[in-house]
Amino acid sequence: MARKTNMKHKRLLPVEIPLPEGIDIEGAMFIRLATLSDLQSFWALYKSRYAYAARGCAVRGEQIFLKDFEWIFATTKVGLVKAFTRWEEVGIQCVWYDWANDPESSSSHQQWFSDRDEIRLHALMEKRWTQKDEDAHQRDLLRRTPETYRGWWTLQNLPRDMSDADWLDSQEELIDPGLPLAEVTKYMQEFTYDSFDGTLEEIVLMDADGVDEEIKYWLSEKAEGSDYYGSENE
Repeated sequence: MARKTNMKHKRLLPVEIPLPEGIDIEGAMFIRLATLSDLQSFWALYKSRYAYAARGCAVRGEQIFLKDFEWIFATTKVGLVKAFTRWEEVGIQCVWYDWANDPESSSSHQQWFSDRDEIRLHALMEKRWTQKDEDAHQRDLLRRTPETYRGWWTLQNLPRDMSDADWLDSQEELIDPGLPLAEVTKYMQEFTYDSFDGTLEEIVLMDADGVDEEIKYWLSEKAEGSDYYGSENE
């Protein structure tokens, strides 16, 4: 009889899930560009096709998405994020969190609305409440009522068991449980791009103009005799 084991299966990181190289899949292409001339040649051929790109950068810690000299080019933000996160392969999911009916929530649904009013009153008493604060408060009163604000969409099954608070920058919560899943997923993927842009060491996100600037910068470094992209591979 085979022995049963309680060993937990180790989930693969996105970088450990191989992508076919040089093949456009749903508007995104993965490719390794080891030298500056490789990058220039590729971009000369595909600049008119791709609007966004992600470049992997070596870091001392664990790579999550792309290795050094690995690139993904895509026609849209959504396509780029789906590719470099291996969204579907990893199994990232958008799931509705029913906050109002969660008995284990750290903050009760009813108490949240009382706290919102209390924060405003306290700030008014201390004369710290501005007209800008009041305008935002009135908009929030219309948007988030006890009837409409009962939960929000979350991301689950993220790499390294990250929470969506770790994954996403501050966001406008999606609070409509009736939204189509495809619409929610697209929003979350676009917001992933915006959250990651300029915030991670291991991956640089850019639009087509950014790729032009990247090439221009490295050509300038090369002309000055400085270290430049892929010089160690030439």
